[in-house]
Amino acid sequence: MNKYFIFIMIILSCYKVIAEIKLEPIELSQDCINITTDQGVKTGLWVKENSNRIETLYYSNGTKNGPSKIYKQQDSSYYLFCEKMYCNGQIKYIVYYHPNGYLESTITNIGVNTDFIDSQNKYFTGYVQPLLCYQAYVSFYDNCGKIRAEGWILSTDDEDYIIDAYFVGDWTIYTDSGSVINITENEINRTGFPFPLL
Repeated sequence: MNKYFIFIMIILSCYKVIAEIKLEPIELSQDCINITTDQGVKTGLWVKENSNRIETLYYSNGTKNGPSKIYKQQDSSYYLFCEKMYCNGQIKYIVYYHPNGYLESTITNIGVNTDFIDSQNKYFTGYVQPLLCYQAYVSFYDNCGKIRAEGWILSTDDEDYIIDAYFVGDWTIYTDSGSVINITENEINRTGFPFPLL
């Protein structure tokens, strides 16, 4: 019988956010996952695999609904790379992790852009109109879980925000020494951030 392996992340936390991480494989029978109704509508738990990642997500009447997790392969094991939450097909938040388990970035307050119309017109003028543009609030963290930057982005993709995004509005930068720098979108576009974000 064909079986999929999904990995469950068990977090043993202390008083801090970061925890010891343990990955354990669980076998699931193929007839319990990737189910469609007689009408071909996806329902329940779905597992997608490719050469270096495994994604778990839930469908309700053909619509993504509930948590989704992506595990990425590094060397001979997998780590939790990304978590997403859907509500009736709409993505509510995205969390990315470094391979060591620390936060890499969080994406929240996701919705159709209403606050940065001038920036949308400036950055997306070459696209065929009408263009549906999304805004979201992003926080970036270093590989020790320390916040490095936070602010708003615009994207035309409601799934891969960071890949296809423009930084807009005022951003807050946290330096290695602990000081705080505020930087505008014009400065970001002209000089970039003072350090790599990812």
